[in-house]
Amino acid sequence: MVEQRAPEVARNLRNHLWGVFEYAIDSGLIENDPAAPVRVMKKRNQTNHPALSEKHIGVFLRTLDDTIRINEETRIAMLLVLLTACRKAEVIEGRWDEVDLAGAQWEIPASRMKAKRAHWVPLPPQAVALLTRLRAIVPADREYLFPNRVDPRRPMDNRSLNALMERLGLSGVGTPHGMRASFSTYFNSTGGNIDVIEHCLAHVPANAVRAAYNRHAYQDERRAMLQQWADYLDRLRQERTSSEHESVTPIEKAEEMSMHATKPEVGRVFTISDVPRVDAKTRARLKEATDTL
Repeated sequence: MVEQRAPEVARNLRNHLWGVFEYAIDSGLIENDPAAPVRVMKKRNQTNHPALSEKHIGVFLRTLDDTIRINEETRIAMLLVLLTACRKAEVIEGRWDEVDLAGAQWEIPASRMKAKRAHWVPLPPQAVALLTRLRAIVPADREYLFPNRVDPRRPMDNRSLNALMERLGLSGVGTPHGMRASFSTYFNSTGGNIDVIEHCLAHVPANAVRAAYNRHAYQDERRAMLQQWADYLDRLRQERTSSEHESVTPIEKAEEMSMHATKPEVGRVFTISDVPRVDAKTRARLKEATDTL
């Protein structure tokens, strides 16, 4: 059932059906609403987004660099989520008119921010280089930094970055949103200025008055902090621990498995009963090998 796997989706679906059944009642087609009342439906469990550890970030960055089957726009989007400490939606729904490459800054309007306050993002050279590369890939007439592949008038699908991490074997280990926690953990553990950290994350104290919030506060400190973060990520990308084995990425492992699978006989029609049973992990790896990132 949908409710067991995705309670929030089930609640939204119920609300949609409620509208349909209300219309049917008003039209005299039915007498009662058969949809379950909201009060008896399961609520979504509020859990923290898992964040990658220092070691996992390094492995993840090297995998992004080395795996040729990752779509370039998707790769850049993921790296920008890391480099800017922005929320996933703030990055993938970004528009070109918000970005000033010459000034190395990104002004995200209030309408796109969770707290409905505009957010200024200083861009380190690593982020500017990625956006410059992206500008060369994306057609000049596109509004979004990351146009949807099916309908370019819309931004990249919200699940794209999560799906990428899952396909690289990081399901349950980290999420795009968890990158913000990694940023916060690093600077809080190294004595970073808490006010600068919170401004980089676009966190505003609950008692802050809207007029008193200055999105350009700590401008120099925020630029220095995001530069320090970008340089730190570069170091993690280059470092390998002695116990670390990365000669084969998860995708390459799946491809190797599929190459050694038994080839079908020419002319034979196969049925479900002919397919050998495999465990969940093997199915996931085979799916990784055939999906296009």
